[in-house]
Amino acid sequence: MTGRGFHRLAAACVAALVLSAQPGAMAQEAAPPTAAPLAPAPPPSKARGPTPQGLSIWAGLIQQNYPPEAARLMQQGSVRVRAIVDPQGWVTECLVIQSSGHDLLDTAACDGMRRFAVFNPAIDADGRPTVGTYATIITYRAKIPSPSATPQTSAAASKARALSPRSADIWAARIKENYPREAALQSLEGSVGVRVWVNALGLVDECEVIASSTHDILDQAACESMRRYARFNPALDAEGQPTWGAFTTLITYRIDQPVPPPEASPPPAAEGGAAGL
Repeated sequence: MTGRGFHRLAAACVAALVLSAQPGAMAQEAAPPTAAPLAPAPPPSKARGPTPQGLSIWAGLIQQNYPPEAARLMQQGSVRVRAIVDPQGWVTECLVIQSSGHDLLDTAACDGMRRFAVFNPAIDADGRPTVGTYATIITYRAKIPSPSATPQTSAAASKARALSPRSADIWAARIKENYPREAALQSLEGSVGVRVWVNALGLVDECEVIASSTHDILDQAACESMRRYARFNPALDAEGQPTWGAFTTLITYRIDQPVPPPEASPPPAAEGGAAGL
């Protein structure tokens, strides 16, 4: 190859090298890959546990079925139970997880749950009914029967009537507003079945938890709120005079959900309007 041919070949190689190193080509090779699109967030779970249906009614039935032998022996106490609830809302199994100390009461508590308790069934993450568990405390407290009313000597009709809530929507809202701060911080929720004894002025004198939420904070708050806020039209005796009476209701503590007015208890027995069991 002549000297002139060699110089031409060398110049062509340099030109090719310069073209391959243009800035546009370098930028194209260095561009990062396109990011994959983010997956959509999964829908919120619909799962929830079983919730009691008509708790004040079936809790009262359990109380009414106080074992006769236990009543005769004046046995009393609280039984903590855990119930297995099927997809139809019925209790299929019951386990005593904390005894009252009396076999008669422990057995009666689970028998009562299986016989009387009714639930809205648990819901799985897809919103379908499923098996769930529900824990509560059943309290058996022996009570001395009140003296029988004096027989009527007049042929006039009895003026007796049961007590009734007064402005229940107002005081139910106040109970909701006074959600225990510590319970709210811990996101504690639940339903508390309570029975209150109301004096002749329509004020709550006593309160007992007959079906626990399993959270002491909520149970205590339920009775404290009933004493503080609940107001009633008092019961009347056979002569139309104000007298004491009893009222059973369910208080539900659920964060960011309104509390409905208390449900009325069944009509009391004819003892001056008393409905104590």
